[in-house]
Amino acid sequence: MSQSFESPGEASIDFTSRFVASSDVVSCDLDAEHIVLNLASGIYHSIDGVGRRIWELIQEPRSVREILDSLLVEFAVEEEQCRGDLIAFLRELEGAGQLLRMKLRIDGRGKGKIQTGIP
Repeated sequence: MSQSFESPGEASIDFTSRFVASSDVVSCDLDAEHIVLNLASGIYHSIDGVGRRIWELIQEPRSVREILDSLLVEFAVEEEQCRGDLIAFLRELEGAGQLLRMKLRIDGRGKGKIQTGIP
């Protein structure tokens, strides 16, 4: 069973939740920061350090567990602190429309289809 990390009024995130950067987003380097801009909403984030690494990782669909494992290898941080910060960062970017949550939907014939933007 997968551990779930929930906040009141928000969809739960667990280790198997998969995220990918939205196709409505562009990003670029600006001095020492990385700017992530949602073209549809105009919302942008300036990220660096660990946030920038998370952004690099979610250019391809990744599970929370995959992202967390990468961060724990690359940065000197305790797992509990890293997990909490990661979940908060993913929620923030998802709320701003800068990344999409992926979900496997199974139809009546047992066929699976990946969908994004699942609430």
